[in-house]
Amino acid sequence: MSKFLIFGEEGLGCTLAYRLMIEGEDVKMCIADKDSRGHLLGIVPHVDSMKEGLNWVGRSGYVLCDDEGDVTGIRKAGYKVYGNNAVCKRLEDDRLFQLETCKELGFDISNFHPVKSLDEAIEFIKKHPDAYAIKQTGTLPKTFSFVSKEDDGSDAILQLNWMKDSEEYKLAAGKAAFILQEVVSGSEIAVSAWWCYSDWLRLDSGEIITTLNFEHKKSLDGDLGLTCGESGTIARIEPAGKLFQETLEKLTPYLLKHASDVCGCIDANCGVVEDGTPYLFELCVREGYPASLLEQHLLDVPIGHFFANVIDGKQGEVEYKTDWGEVLVMGSGNYPHETTTDEHVGSYKDQPVFCEFNEHLWPFYVRQDKGEDFYRVSDHYEYICGAVYSGGDIRSTNESCVAELKTVITRDPIYRLDVGDKVVKERIPALAKLGFV
Repeated sequence: MSKFLIFGEEGLGCTLAYRLMIEGEDVKMCIADKDSRGHLLGIVPHVDSMKEGLNWVGRSGYVLCDDEGDVTGIRKAGYKVYGNNAVCKRLEDDRLFQLETCKELGFDISNFHPVKSLDEAIEFIKKHPDAYAIKQTGTLPKTFSFVSKEDDGSDAILQLNWMKDSEEYKLAAGKAAFILQEVVSGSEIAVSAWWCYSDWLRLDSGEIITTLNFEHKKSLDGDLGLTCGESGTIARIEPAGKLFQETLEKLTPYLLKHASDVCGCIDANCGVVEDGTPYLFELCVREGYPASLLEQHLLDVPIGHFFANVIDGKQGEVEYKTDWGEVLVMGSGNYPHETTTDEHVGSYKDQPVFCEFNEHLWPFYVRQDKGEDFYRVSDHYEYICGAVYSGGDIRSTNESCVAELKTVITRDPIYRLDVGDKVVKERIPALAKLGFV
């Protein structure tokens, strides 16, 4: 048994903490944000401060940062830490810095234009009509992201004008900035790998281990609804192939120079166009959620053993399932609405959730109050749980995930029924012809 301290701003690593506990590891959570401290409360032990957590875990245990935070100070103090340094944190937080850096490293990236205000963005599109993706780089929720469908960007202008009148934008206007990026029409796919101080994590064979994944960013069937973290993900673990070689591999010299003290996960989300060029949309320089839950399911080794080896810098000793798998998210009520205010009107926080967590059903933002034999939604985002399956074909895996979520009883459950449909019908056939899957 090893000690694991899971910490971060919002407690994103709930499923990781719960899985480690189920495996028999000694686990505690430390959550900085006071509004998020209810996550897994009464289920996984918590500590009230980072100081208390470090005193408990000691220098023989393991500290896992579940967000993009800079853990350099903890690492220098002699603790065994999974997480970023200042450069990696900036790559995650600052989209302009990320895109400029990746362009210098030889990534294929569509033209992008930083703007400091909505008025500047509107004027730019009027002068340079095109279809643009509006990407926020400040404090606005992801629900403000928007992708043009009109070739002249007229729909983007309408969206920007609406944002000007939004109370959410007015509250964040002094801190919010945007990037306008020309839309690339292609098959979207991502590849992730684990960076381990001086190399990518490798199998016993010496091959780099990667995860191919297809995100589903919209909250409703048919890719409709609000943009959310992910409503579901399809993924497969495999040795590094063409997509890794044309994207993440180009990061290697940069990471050797700037991240030789870092171990963590890096994901490149791309759109592969008809000629086979993978255009980078964005890097995710941290664990991605809920994709990491599926990744943990597909890794055919104890997760405590896996993360201990990564932190200790050990290569090999990695086994995995070869099937495609799926994770499907359940929310409720206002999910996936986010807000920059403290006025969570209509929130279903504290509502009861009746279910039995198991190897296919894992908790996100729930708690268990003393004496109750059910769970409660623990915050206003109402991100309840995730179902995960692999084996068989993608459609049957989706059916298994849906059936699992149907066993959960709560008010106004929200989840997609069509995760993987476009992957099967469109993305995999197109990408297979180009040698990417």
